[in-house]
Amino acid sequence: MFACTRAGWRARARPHKFQITYLSVAPYHIPTRELMRRTHTAVIVLIVAVSGAVALGLSGLGYQQELWTLRTAFTMVKWTAYLGIATGLVALAGLIMTRRQRTAMLAYVAALVLCTVTAGLPWSWQRKARSVPPIHDITTDTQDPPAFVAVLPLRTKAKNPVEYGGDSVAALQR
Repeated sequence: MFACTRAGWRARARPHKFQITYLSVAPYHIPTRELMRRTHTAVIVLIVAVSGAVALGLSGLGYQQELWTLRTAFTMVKWTAYLGIATGLVALAGLIMTRRQRTAMLAYVAALVLCTVTAGLPWSWQRKARSVPPIHDITTDTQDPPAFVAVLPLRTKAKNPVEYGGDSVAALQR
């Protein structure tokens, strides 16, 4: 085993096979295994945060490319927001507990930024959706709206009706 001293590296006898060695970084003495454990945890949190951000981006792209349904895309958005919140809390706790370890702190800060975006975007979309009326059929001619003809066979199992809602929907649309 080798140890670092001010004079340089020197050989050091180890009394036990699993003895924790210390990395001497003046004026701190941090166990190398503990340093590695904290850094590994920070990197794992960062990987989870990146995965959540990628899943959020893929939710819309997958729907656009018709790889999955709109319901699946919205479910992905919901669960990536939950993942962002949970990972953000873990990253914040790790950032508070980590001291004097630049690599771990940078990983936690990067994870915290990604988690803020991953949880913040769905939250802002939800706020916007709640601020507008829930209309699925919008027309420019509210007095005599065009009827669905070609799409009727495709909408046999649709949850919302194909008929225009009338004056009540027209009032919400304005």
